[in-house]
Amino acid sequence: ASDGYKRQISTPLLLSEVKEFLELVYESIFQAINYPKEAMFANWGLVNAGKKLVIKDKTTGNIIGTGAVFLLTPEEGYISYIAVKKDQRKRGIGKIMMTQLEAIAMKRGARFCTLYAMLDAVPFYERLGYVVTEKVVKYFQKIPLPNAKMKKILYSTKLQT
Repeated sequence: ASDGYKRQISTPLLLSEVKEFLELVYESIFQAINYPKEAMFANWGLVNAGKKLVIKDKTTGNIIGTGAVFLLTPEEGYISYIAVKKDQRKRGIGKIMMTQLEAIAMKRGARFCTLYAMLDAVPFYERLGYVVTEKVVKYFQKIPLPNAKMKKILYSTKLQT
């Protein structure tokens, strides 16, 4: 890509990248709610089940964006672990990640994608075509975290008349 970023889609990530992936997810999502880092790292098996996407800075090789996509059903892709380093935000990295993850989901047969977004991230996902289907409170180690469940239709199987 000519945008200065290197996209890397991999399953599994290299061992050296696993810690960097999880550190970025922790800093971007869980640190603010004092979620125990050890508990998040213990859930690595969930992350490892899906296709991961990392975006690296071409100069440093450091991971600056992460994401994962899983198929919950043959038609539903579930996007998770979207994180972009704070100093790299507002540069289109999140949009690149989402476009790539949606493409992976479609290639695997998904007609739509769902995700859970922290409330402050809802406007970002709405700009990408996601709609809020319900507001929920997810609990992480008994810590309440208000979220919005969101959905985007990737393509329709209905015939146009």
